[in-house]
Amino acid sequence: MKRNIFIIIMCLLIITGCGNNSNEKKLLHGELLDFKESCNEYDDNDTSKCLKTVAVIKAKIEPSYSNKATIDQNYYNIEDFIKNNNGTKYDEISYWAVADMESGDESKVISFTVNKDLINKIKDDKIVANQLGNYVDDLWVLPSLKLKKD
Repeated sequence: MKRNIFIIIMCLLIITGCGNNSNEKKLLHGELLDFKESCNEYDDNDTSKCLKTVAVIKAKIEPSYSNKATIDQNYYNIEDFIKNNNGTKYDEISYWAVADMESGDESKVISFTVNKDLINKIKDDKIVANQLGNYVDDLWVLPSLKLKKD
């Protein structure tokens, strides 16, 4: 009897969506604060046809054991999004992350753009996540996190 009740409850949870939602976007590191997809370019002859689909990801991250690791976790988020969350359907991904500062304020720590060519290279394992900083467009990193070049 208890087993039947358990099965019924599980079925109801699945049907009503209280279980895992496979369409829900999640980040590998940190918390997803906002996710939007939009069309940034339309066909001149058919305005219902989108020519450039853009995903905008806003994350909240936690500091890591080093500045490099704090920065790299964002690149791993993008790699995971592309490979495991259908990120290849976008022509561009705009990513930015915030974190709590020692002062208690929340501040932007990194932002960058990933173009379609780079999305495909990530998908095809031609570029590893911790090297993305060398390839992304519009890279901005909080000055206190910038890595010193020797």
